[in-house]
Amino acid sequence: MKLSFRTTCVSLVSLLCLYWSAAAKPIREDPTPKKSVEEDVKAEWTMDVNSMKFPKGPASGKVTGNEFKLEWAKYNGETLNIKELGGRTQFIIFLFLDKGETLDGKIFTIAPDMRNNKNPHIHIHARTKAWALPNNYAMRLEFGPTKDGKTTGKIYLCLPGEDKTYIAGTIEVAPQ
Repeated sequence: MKLSFRTTCVSLVSLLCLYWSAAAKPIREDPTPKKSVEEDVKAEWTMDVNSMKFPKGPASGKVTGNEFKLEWAKYNGETLNIKELGGRTQFIIFLFLDKGETLDGKIFTIAPDMRNNKNPHIHIHARTKAWALPNNYAMRLEFGPTKDGKTTGKIYLCLPGEDKTYIAGTIEVAPQ
């Protein structure tokens, strides 16, 4: 009798294990890679560098109330030049890098209250006016690696004033 009770218990446990393993969902890796979901943000004028999130797509924005769309960006070893499609507006950003220093991996985060002669200076040549700012602007400027002579980057630049001039987006910087 003992032997059959033990055999019955072992059989019952075995059946339960088989049932649970059949009922359990198999853990499998999905062979198709998951796409990372990037939030597409809309750039807006802000003087708060902490709220600046880079939008997808080439740099665009508003300059003195007029639309701005990137035509090209070039770097000559001293200045980053960002020109509007059609050539009506140009930003010249003096980066003050050391001689021979490259853009690779450089990150600039400038808040309006930062006062330092080594901060980038911004010169703007727009349709209706030209002006320069050594400070009192907000900017996030980030560069990636250089490949095939071009450096990828992202810019978010907002200038003070009632016209709320700003540009934000990606740039591909070629040598000048």
